[in-house]
Amino acid sequence: MLPGTDWNGATELLSGIQDFLDQSAQDNIVSFPENGKNAKILLRKLQDLIEDNCENIIKLV
Repeated sequence: MLPGTDWNGATELLSGIQDFLDQSAQDNIVSFPENGKNAKILLRKLQDLIEDNCENIIKLV
């Protein structure tokens, strides 16, 4: 969680971490209020993103 950080800031931070760790880009970012108006909705959206991305990674392997 990055309170007070918008989507652009989160992706910039994530990109820097992934570059440092020499990993390919894989983001699962939700932001308030664009993706949900409360914690329950945001967490559900994040869970859906993670599940979708895991399915995509498994298909690639």
